[in-house]
Amino acid sequence: MLLKSISLTNFRNFASDTFYFNPFLTVIVGNNAVGKTNLIEAIYFLLHGSGFRESKKDELFMTNKTHLNTEAEFTQEDEKNIYRIVFEKRDNAIFSALAINKTKKRLYDYINLCPNAVIFSPFLIYTIDGQPADRRELIDKILSKLDIEYKKHLNNYETALKKRNKLLEYEKNLEKLKDALTFWDGYLITEAKYIQVKREALAKFFNENSQLDNKKFNIEYLPNIISHETLTDTFEKQLYVKKTLVGPQRDDFQIYLMKDKQKLNVHHFGSRSEQRLALFWCIINQIKLIEQTKKEKPILLLDDIFSELDLHNKALILKLITQYQTVVTTTESHLEDIIEFPHTIIKL
Repeated sequence: MLLKSISLTNFRNFASDTFYFNPFLTVIVGNNAVGKTNLIEAIYFLLHGSGFRESKKDELFMTNKTHLNTEAEFTQEDEKNIYRIVFEKRDNAIFSALAINKTKKRLYDYINLCPNAVIFSPFLIYTIDGQPADRRELIDKILSKLDIEYKKHLNNYETALKKRNKLLEYEKNLEKLKDALTFWDGYLITEAKYIQVKREALAKFFNENSQLDNKKFNIEYLPNIISHETLTDTFEKQLYVKKTLVGPQRDDFQIYLMKDKQKLNVHHFGSRSEQRLALFWCIINQIKLIEQTKKEKPILLLDDIFSELDLHNKALILKLITQYQTVVTTTESHLEDIIEFPHTIIKL
């Protein structure tokens, strides 16, 4: 499906605005702090039910407003679909209503029926140079959108992990604790197996598609295995720290740039430009996976990807996105000079 338009009411700095998009490329141009990223985020929000920056839902509202509305029209040949999310602040709470073609949907069903979109943003660079939890978050978002069952298993695991940790924290009777942990240990091991098999398969797919122009990347998956043996081996330390010390919540992913048969760890030694390209490599592979599993082309949302890239790499990005409907933000008004295919400019 192609994004035709989006209408925003009280979303961040947009009081009441409608924007129209080119089926090939739309470039959002403007100075810093005028709302370019907000517009990209509005599209992402409409397709995922949450923003990619905010820690709280109320941060999406325009200041002093209690009603937020986002609505977008998507087209595919002669078919037209309207997706809508409304947030309302009432009684110190935020209530949401989601609909497709005016038919109300639960969040889970809504997200699964939405067109796919992938996003690049400087706000996501932390997934490259940040902590293992940040990289797991990136991988989990990719897999959750591709595989409904993965999201279910991940939610099950995280819920069970919290309950197990509560037992470690509050149950003082050792025999009662061991007895209670018996069930949760088996449950976590089962859920973890599904999660880690899928993570391993994703890393394998990425490494089978390692090339990005003249650069080659590699991702190394470092699973932290949870088993009856590893739980037993770490039990005394678990009692001390009141926390489960093994399992997928301690997995990591390391990304390398291959240079003359040597591996450069992008997290620790990569330049900002190399880190941006590593993130873009992940996004390109996410796109390939969506095309394989969903049999559709996703929308590509690129927020400020061109800063810190030289002219060659800017041209590389533009070449790669010719196959997808793309929305990109930039402060560089002269970027239009190197675009050689149909596009629309939105100036903010």
